[in-house]
Amino acid sequence: MSSVLTGDRDNVPTASDDVPRVAPGDIAQSSNEAITADSVDPIYGSPVIDAEVDEAEPVPHRRVAGHFEGTDIDFNIYLPSKEKWQGRFIQLAYPVQNSTALPRNIVGALDGGAYFLQVKGATMGFRADAAGAKFSKKVAAKYYGDESRRIYGYIYGGSGGSYVTVGAIESTTGVWDGGIPVVLGSPIANPQNLSVRALANLVLRSNVDGIADALRPGGSGDPYASLSPLQQTVLGEATNMGLPLQGWEHPPAMSDMEIMSIMLPTVRRIDATYGDDFWTEPGYLGTEQSELGDFLRAQLVDCDATIDRCDRDTSGNTVHIVLNGLPDTFDAGAVELTLYGEDNSSAVGPLNGVLNASTKTLSLEVAKHASVLDGVQVGRRVHLDNRWFVAMYAHHRYQLPSKGEFSGFDQFYDASGTPKHPQRAMVASEIIALSTTGGSPFTGRIKAKVIIVDNLYDVHAFPYHATWYRDRIQEALEDQFDNNVRIYLNDHASHFGSLFERDDTKYLVEYEGVVQQALRDLAAWVETGVQPPASTTYTVKDSQVLLPEKASERGGIQVVVSLTVDGGKRISTAVGQPVKLVAQMELPPGTGQVIDVAWDTHGTGSFTSAPFSSSHEAATAEMTVSFNEPGTYFAAVQATSHRNGKSDALSCNVRNLDRVRVIVG
Repeated sequence: MSSVLTGDRDNVPTASDDVPRVAPGDIAQSSNEAITADSVDPIYGSPVIDAEVDEAEPVPHRRVAGHFEGTDIDFNIYLPSKEKWQGRFIQLAYPVQNSTALPRNIVGALDGGAYFLQVKGATMGFRADAAGAKFSKKVAAKYYGDESRRIYGYIYGGSGGSYVTVGAIESTTGVWDGGIPVVLGSPIANPQNLSVRALANLVLRSNVDGIADALRPGGSGDPYASLSPLQQTVLGEATNMGLPLQGWEHPPAMSDMEIMSIMLPTVRRIDATYGDDFWTEPGYLGTEQSELGDFLRAQLVDCDATIDRCDRDTSGNTVHIVLNGLPDTFDAGAVELTLYGEDNSSAVGPLNGVLNASTKTLSLEVAKHASVLDGVQVGRRVHLDNRWFVAMYAHHRYQLPSKGEFSGFDQFYDASGTPKHPQRAMVASEIIALSTTGGSPFTGRIKAKVIIVDNLYDVHAFPYHATWYRDRIQEALEDQFDNNVRIYLNDHASHFGSLFERDDTKYLVEYEGVVQQALRDLAAWVETGVQPPASTTYTVKDSQVLLPEKASERGGIQVVVSLTVDGGKRISTAVGQPVKLVAQMELPPGTGQVIDVAWDTHGTGSFTSAPFSSSHEAATAEMTVSFNEPGTYFAAVQATSHRNGKSDALSCNVRNLDRVRVIVG
């Protein structure tokens, strides 16, 4: 799963670094140690302050920077003025983050009366985060001059950070008072989610445009209609395992290239023989005599070639190589490339890259292969092999959870309850999950109040897994569940918090404001007993999470938006002919007011605010528009709400959108 809320795409490692590099036996030991408010961690027990600086940006604050003696773990504490501090702190967790907080996270925390804490990710659990939290309280007590004051703490994290947050709230006492796991993982999410998505994308990519068209506003609603029998089977299989069907509205989001950067290196460390067994042992798709087995075998690349051209970046690193001597017929995708020396016999590789079959061009992962890039020269011999990558497409079939635990995987059991396919002795998903949570196996036995925030368009962390963990907590807490847990599900939001590409903004909204508001609600719940808004109401059918259409029935804290064009979701019109767009916005009870309505009438991804009518928890807006060129346009409207109705709020702005289809002939 990719990085989120820890800095999204501008201040954290790439998606490939979201999974800790673990090997069997690398499970963190913190689950066997009692981490309490008074315990002293033997590794992180010696915090040192390196600097204290008053800073004006993004808002005035005192920054205290430090590290833990004898480790490479550092931290930053961002303290508001004494007048603005309300006795709490907010802490972001993520396995591989640095300790420098993003400006919006600082603003969100300080605007809500908290100081903000960010500890460098230690990759194996929450121990460093806990030590940082406890030390930050001492720093705050001294800075604010009140060592007797009770300081409340709240931890949150998205994607890989959700694992850390789960471990923190299940396995510590007295360190944090609440937690918010965001875009939640599960014991089977890594690498299974990526494998499920990758196989679906591989088999369906010749028809993804038809699937997308069926699911977009005004479409047929039947994504199976244009598919072959094999494709229908694979789409149904992936959907039943929780891959959100609406994610196919934007096919690039389903890319299978993360197999190369995330799944393969980790699984290979854990289960070194899987890539060979897949192609040689009975029961695996690599040897299975079936249409899907034949399809996967047709993807194999195993051949020699020579380097015909090298393209270099401004730093002189080779980023693309054009190859000569490749077969005329093979598919594109991720490959391993063995590079040979000047004698063309001794190997000096390997390299990883993505091969474009039509142009015979291999795009290299420069950052990972700096030590061998000097050997990439015209005329050198290379060997291309994608056996491991293709094997990873079906990895989820050989790592099944117990029957009935995750219902979507039950399709791989026979009637007697026996797995249909061989099962690996080394279960990569369990090792990854336990390593990242610090040893906590998602028991649901939380020791602090929890608000889960998850998104329905998330094709990295499937929303079904968030509902699974919610049920897990309910089983553990029984009649105390409602007093300790909320779950908020967001429509038209995916894995990444913000900084979308323009294509993303056409159909997705940021959800940072939901997380910020959830943190405020969590603090009020813990500190003053104010109940947060009701959880989102949902149903689960075939591992798909479905929401009611009306906000009054849906609950949660996200504004619900409904857009029509001349009364429907689709219209055909002529060039220059005006059409009328009508937007209706409704908020769940007690969650605020609409503060902004913005239009993207031509579906470009760029929104412009316009007047609207508002009354209490509802709002309406209209727009008449015409189109000067033929084509298909997805007109959109985006609404923003705020709990206090503040149009100039620095944080906690909650968004949603809706779209219609306009066909101009």
